[in-house]
Amino acid sequence: MVEQLIRNEQVVGSSPMRGSKSEGSSNIEPFFYSLPIRFGRNTNSSYLAGTTASAVFDPEKPKNLTMNNLTHRLHFWKSHPGWFIPFISELYPLTKFQLLLYEDILDWERIKRNAFIKWSDETRDCFNERLRAVATTSHVLFTIDEMPVQINYQPENNPVYREENPDYFTWWRRIVFGVYILPAHYDQDKVMQLIRHFHCGIELENDPLGGLPIPTDFLRERKAYLDWNILSRYWGLCWSYELLQEFEPYWVTEKLIENHTTFNYCLKNDLSDDFIEKVLD
Repeated sequence: MVEQLIRNEQVVGSSPMRGSKSEGSSNIEPFFYSLPIRFGRNTNSSYLAGTTASAVFDPEKPKNLTMNNLTHRLHFWKSHPGWFIPFISELYPLTKFQLLLYEDILDWERIKRNAFIKWSDETRDCFNERLRAVATTSHVLFTIDEMPVQINYQPENNPVYREENPDYFTWWRRIVFGVYILPAHYDQDKVMQLIRHFHCGIELENDPLGGLPIPTDFLRERKAYLDWNILSRYWGLCWSYELLQEFEPYWVTEKLIENHTTFNYCLKNDLSDDFIEKVLD
């Protein structure tokens, strides 16, 4: 059991988040978790057969940014290359040209495990020294009963690459990175009323398919006392670009860049080749 978010307070919640102590363990073999594919917000989920997880898809299209918002977000990510570069290195479908252009600043350990890069023989030969110089690693999304859980965002037997599909980014943006979809009708205010009424804290939920997110007001009211090492890696917040910005001084970088749910709700829909060029220029 991990330590409570709030010490010396009554704790409410169905179950703690378990297994975080195994993140660095080398004697536990990770497994692939079968996640539901969501074809729409009002349809039932269906599970895939097999042992490899498939990505969850969200049919919503990215929102259009105003020029002011775009400029603000560009400035934000420019000021946080330690967050931006790991995210795009691992999860963005970089081309051979982009690998060449940003070769010296990309995170090559994450590049090596990026499932969206098309590794032709020519491309692999071009970056052979870079790839050989880094370890082969896998991303652990979360743990269940101290067992690390991984996911494969690509279709297992028929991977999709941008070089082969003119409508590629429609497909890529629909992937819900991480393991959590924010509940459509979640009422933060009602949850906070209960927390304030019973003067209680919150214990982290270990099931990303069944837990509710922590209310943002809970973070605001107790930010000085919370364990941000845990929260930075935790999927169960009301993640958004605004949340990331509001608590900017508190996030722990080495934990945050492992959080694919953060990428999904805070950066994914803004990303394009042009956006990356402007941030890294």
